[in-house]
Amino acid sequence: MVERTDGGLAEPDPDSWYGMPRVYDRSHAEALSDALETVWAAQGRAAGAKDQAAIRKAWFDPLARGARLRAAIDSLPPVRDLVPHWDSLDLAAPLVLLVNDSRSLVSMEGHAFSQLLQQQLQAHPQASRIRLRWSDTDQADRALLDDYRSAVLTKIHSVIDLRVGGGAPLLPQAIGQILLLILNGNFGPEHALRRPSNPRDQAVVDDAVAQMVSEFAESLSPSKRGRTAGAYSLYSGYAMTEARRRLGSDLAENPVYLAVGSRQRVTDRLVADLRRRKVSAGLARQALEALIERYEVLRPSLAQYGLAQGKPSDAVQLREAFRLAWDTSGEVDG
Repeated sequence: MVERTDGGLAEPDPDSWYGMPRVYDRSHAEALSDALETVWAAQGRAAGAKDQAAIRKAWFDPLARGARLRAAIDSLPPVRDLVPHWDSLDLAAPLVLLVNDSRSLVSMEGHAFSQLLQQQLQAHPQASRIRLRWSDTDQADRALLDDYRSAVLTKIHSVIDLRVGGGAPLLPQAIGQILLLILNGNFGPEHALRRPSNPRDQAVVDDAVAQMVSEFAESLSPSKRGRTAGAYSLYSGYAMTEARRRLGSDLAENPVYLAVGSRQRVTDRLVADLRRRKVSAGLARQALEALIERYEVLRPSLAQYGLAQGKPSDAVQLREAFRLAWDTSGEVDG
């Protein structure tokens, strides 16, 4: 749409598509298409993308990291080195995006425009003039709309997928962290595993938690280079962040506790992730026992701060949940 002089919106120009004419001399159409394809291919090389879908994702994924995009932009060759006659083509937004005086990016609209020109050139090899038909540009618009809709929904789809058990399974240390909360009876804010305010007391609690969680994680999946103490922290770190993304409102972070009534639901999720990691019944139970044994040894470290909430029944319920999860699958200890 373009703005009318009276402030309203006028109908789009029927003789143009994204500001470009619908009719071209053959040589002009070839020059435009060749130039856009050349720059598009350079974008693919700069981003390490090998096919069309990968190029679109590399440059126009809303979840792409800024640092990676900046590095890819810096890897782009000057556009006039790629296409010496670039300025004479009068290409502008939204078909191309100006990065700086020497670099430009071909947008998804620009690549769609190039593809339409190629289709018409191939379909009419003897024609001296090329026309972009309404039916063709309408189809291209629908394809672009689908691409943009998919991009816009990427994040929410990712969040939903993680909540329902999709994506990669939780890390062993994250599973160990949540199992510790269950074992210690940390359900509801009144039973939260609160971090002491005194730095020296914090260090005691953090060390106890790290030792307990590491018993589980290392029994399950020994780290070749060793995990840092921060990898087991309930108050920071990647593993706990991933757990919060997966468990949603079932896991509170400040203070740390599991939602009341979430025991079975959370346990089922942890067991499912262990199963997805191809953990055998024997190894799963071995890792759980290592966690429980270390918890009993270090429980006094939590108790001195009033943080030991677990009851014997918490360990019994976890053992039974693990037994049932693998027994019902027909798997035996190996």
